[in-house]
Amino acid sequence: MSASHYIQEALLQLIQQKEYEKITITDIAKRAGVTRISFYRNFDSKDAILELALKSAFQAYQAEHGTDLSFPALFAFFQQNKSLIDCLYKSEKEIFIAQLLTDKQSLSTLPTEVAYSYAFVGYSILGACTAWYQRGMVDTAEEITRIMDQQKSS
Repeated sequence: MSASHYIQEALLQLIQQKEYEKITITDIAKRAGVTRISFYRNFDSKDAILELALKSAFQAYQAEHGTDLSFPALFAFFQQNKSLIDCLYKSEKEIFIAQLLTDKQSLSTLPTEVAYSYAFVGYSILGACTAWYQRGMVDTAEEITRIMDQQKSS
């Protein structure tokens, strides 16, 4: 496995034990068994690690399940990646979820309707994910989808 992988795993483990803001690059490097130089060869910040972890998990999910961005598909992704989602919320970086869904292109360069549609979907999903996280991540994708469908038909 690569240094990048060990660094990513180290940060995710440390987030479970310590406040994100108190985790240092030295802490991560030490846990990963690499030097600080190796850390900076792979990443420029802790945030970059989390962004890559989310993007990699999402790409792996899409490779297996396709590019469906519906609530059922996305909540299935969240359920499969509960520990990563937990780390994003513990580090107060849950905004990366919305950014992942809206940064396909710069919103400022998209046609107006498309830009607002991407933003609406991305931030709606973030809101639903936040509610799911705050409720203890216990509801299934099927339950959440049923609730969303009921809201649409109301």
